[in-house]
Amino acid sequence: MSLKKDKDGMEVYNKALKQRIISAVVGIFILISVLCFFKTIILNIVISAISVMAVYELLLTTKYIKNKLLATTCLFFVALIPCFKILYINKFVIPICTVFVFILFMIMLVKYKTVTIEQIGLAFFVSVIIPFALSTLIYIRDKFIGVPIIAMFYILLALESAWISDSGAYFVGVCFGKTKLAPNISPKKTIEGLIGGTISSTLFGLLLGLVFKYISEILSLNLEINYFRLLIILPLASIISVFGDLSASLIKRQCLIKDFGAIMPGHGGVLDRFDSVLFSVPFYYLVVLFFPLIKL
Repeated sequence: MSLKKDKDGMEVYNKALKQRIISAVVGIFILISVLCFFKTIILNIVISAISVMAVYELLLTTKYIKNKLLATTCLFFVALIPCFKILYINKFVIPICTVFVFILFMIMLVKYKTVTIEQIGLAFFVSVIIPFALSTLIYIRDKFIGVPIIAMFYILLALESAWISDSGAYFVGVCFGKTKLAPNISPKKTIEGLIGGTISSTLFGLLLGLVFKYISEILSLNLEINYFRLLIILPLASIISVFGDLSASLIKRQCLIKDFGAIMPGHGGVLDRFDSVLFSVPFYYLVVLFFPLIKL
């Protein structure tokens, strides 16, 4: 009986791993396609679409999607945020956010029997945090519009700090994980997995730095990468990304669901894949502003 149980468990694991790898390959292909046009409005449109899907999943999870007026208002606002600059309204961020808040309260007044202040608060929170966090990718790109290779470097660092950390933690956790990291929030996460993910992300980030240094020399840009700073930032970014993952896990546990969606087999929904990115990308934007890793 025990052998059959172990065999069934192994089959389930192998199936999940296969789905995870296939989804990762498809995701990498899509990522490369987007990054080929990252200097264009395609990046804005893709981030807008990802933000809308992530917020939709969260509203669906919390069942706030049932209020069509509230959901439609939030999703429209979310889609607008990454496109502020290409719509030439980036100077009116505060007025637009003020109007959004006003509309939300008007909805609460009109639908007072079904819409509570808690719903308005959560709707506002996710509609602002998610698209603005992802839009920092656009801010990084625009800051280095004259030297796009630097923007590409920071963007790839931000993404790998989230995704390589997650993958490294998953495989190390499965093979060696014993000590629970946060058993009441995410029972499968382990301290061994956290260490493995951090080391994996740090090594991959250093390799990325070497590759970009080599490319910059070919292009005669002579970029100077501060590897000491990079060695400080990489493990820190990896750990910070875990907070995004744990935050999403807590929401799922409180809502009694396993995943936010099923659009990515083996990974779950869009928010399941981008939860850690919501923390790593803004962190790298702060790095760009206050602790730059590259000097021309």
